[in-house]
Amino acid sequence: MDETNHQPPTTNHYPMLVVQKFGGTSVADPDAIERLIQIVRTARSRGGRGPAVVVSAMSGVTDALLAIAAAGGAGRVDEALSRLEPLRERHLSAARALAARDAVAALGAQIEAQFDDLVALVKALAVLREVSPRTLDVVAAAGELLSSRIVAAALTQAAVPAEWVDARCAIVTNDDYTRAVPLVEETNAALR
Repeated sequence: MDETNHQPPTTNHYPMLVVQKFGGTSVADPDAIERLIQIVRTARSRGGRGPAVVVSAMSGVTDALLAIAAAGGAGRVDEALSRLEPLRERHLSAARALAARDAVAALGAQIEAQFDDLVALVKALAVLREVSPRTLDVVAAAGELLSSRIVAAALTQAAVPAEWVDARCAIVTNDDYTRAVPLVEETNAALR
C-alpha cells in the first residue's frame, strides 16, 4: 500500500478565503440586504472568518447613472441633476433602515459626499459636452461604492464583523476603460 501523503499541493501560504458576490437584485432594497446578511452570517458560521463580500450597485442604479452621465454630456444638466435626486434618496433611505443609529450620520455624510461628487461631475460633463470612457467608469463605480458602504454598515449593525474596503485601492486594472481587466500581480500586492 502506498503511504504517500495525498494532500493537494498548495500554491501559496495564505488560507483560502471565501468570496461571495451579490448582484444588484441582492442589494436592491433593505429587505434584499437583510437576506444578504443572513447568507453572509451562515457562511461565516461555517468557516469562522470571512467571507469577503463583493456587491454590485443597487438594482437599476448603474443604468440610471450612465443615463445621467449621457444627459449631462448632452448638455441637459437640469434633467441629469433631477434624475440624481431619487437615487440619492433611495440610498439615504436604505442607510437609515439598515445602519446602526449612531452610524447613520456618518454613513449619510459619505453618501451625500458621493452624490455631491456626481453633481459636480454632471456639471463638468455639461460644460465639456463629452463623456469619455474613463468618466463612464467613474460614474458607474459610484453605484458600487454607495451600495458597498450601506452593506458594510448593515453587516456591522447585524453583529457580523465587517469593514468597508475601497475596491479602487485593492483591485488594480489596466487602463482599458469600460473593459478593464485586473492585473493579477499588482492586485495581489495591493490585497496583501
